[in-house]
Amino acid sequence: MAMSSTLPPGATSRSARRRRASVWLEDQNEWSWDREDDAPLAPALDLMPADWVPSRPAGPAPRESGGRAAPPGRRAPSRQAPARARRAPVRTRRQRQPLPRWVGASALIACLLVLILTVLAVVGAISSAGTGHHRPGVRARPRRGAPVPPVPPVAVSGVSHDTAGSTLETITYPSRALGTTGAFQVVLPPGYPAAHTRYPVLYLLHGESAPAGTFLQIGMLSELEREESNGEIQPEIVVIVEAGTNAGLWRGPYGTYVLEIQQLVDRLLRTRATRSARAIVGYDTGGYGALDIALADLDRFSTAEAWSSPTAGLEARLTQTEDTISSLGLHAYLYGAASGPTQSATFASELNAVGGKAIGIGYAGTDGPDLWHHHLAYMLLWAGRQIDGTATDR
Repeated sequence: MAMSSTLPPGATSRSARRRRASVWLEDQNEWSWDREDDAPLAPALDLMPADWVPSRPAGPAPRESGGRAAPPGRRAPSRQAPARARRAPVRTRRQRQPLPRWVGASALIACLLVLILTVLAVVGAISSAGTGHHRPGVRARPRRGAPVPPVPPVAVSGVSHDTAGSTLETITYPSRALGTTGAFQVVLPPGYPAAHTRYPVLYLLHGESAPAGTFLQIGMLSELEREESNGEIQPEIVVIVEAGTNAGLWRGPYGTYVLEIQQLVDRLLRTRATRSARAIVGYDTGGYGALDIALADLDRFSTAEAWSSPTAGLEARLTQTEDTISSLGLHAYLYGAASGPTQSATFASELNAVGGKAIGIGYAGTDGPDLWHHHLAYMLLWAGRQIDGTATDR
């Protein structure tokens, strides 16, 4: 038996309400909530923008990813609009602030100081060059790039040749150091004209007691050829400086005269133009001059010999140049008669004390040509080995 429903008028069952709630969005003019009366529905709200809002122009149909058009009723995936490029900020030019006054004053003072120091340096260099100040033992040299003075006119005379092939020449030239004619003799080794080698040079200074020809009289030329032919020393050039009886101790203009000849020989002949390839030798006051010039010009001569020579007065020169001797060195051989007034051994010890390599010996006999002839062979051998680089004590 079916049961009848006894619901009050206007009431709906729970199932009916559920059925009506499931279709509440099917029509915009219908809402699905329960109403107490049958009043008509309110019109739908207009959610479009106001008329004063500008509308976006119509574009092409929206497309899905991949380029296909989206079907009607389906929204195409939204794409984020590209961000607008940010405009670079406009840089305004900053006004330059005026510098404080002390900055300009400081710059002016610095420029003045630089100018004053430059002027002082130039004036000091000029005054030093004018007064001849230089390192003791090293004579001032011309500046690099300075014009080289031309070779003075020379005259060659008295050319002779011996049986061994050596050549003896006498050369004269106008000497600026003496203000008159200068002269020296040159001994060229055998084969010099045809050779292309360069030779060490031995400079000889005579004394007051004997003229320059004494070197040849005691047999220097024959002894030199014998040692060279036996291979005891290498061939070398010998220069005998002539100064008559006025040279004295070879100081002042006569010391400059020797350096003048040394420069002229290097320009005229094939020499090894280095201090290690030059020796200066003298007897009597010529030996004193050889030591004095070698000490005063250590950058020109590396070896010196003094035969029967005084040494009094050379101590001051030694004190002035001891620092240069310590750095450059100096080889020296001093000898004389043991009974004579020379002080060879004493000065040799003083020279060794400041860095030199000196030998001082007193031999039996009397100072003069006989003693020099007796020891000539060893003196030529010792000096020759020093300047040709074969000495064992260099």
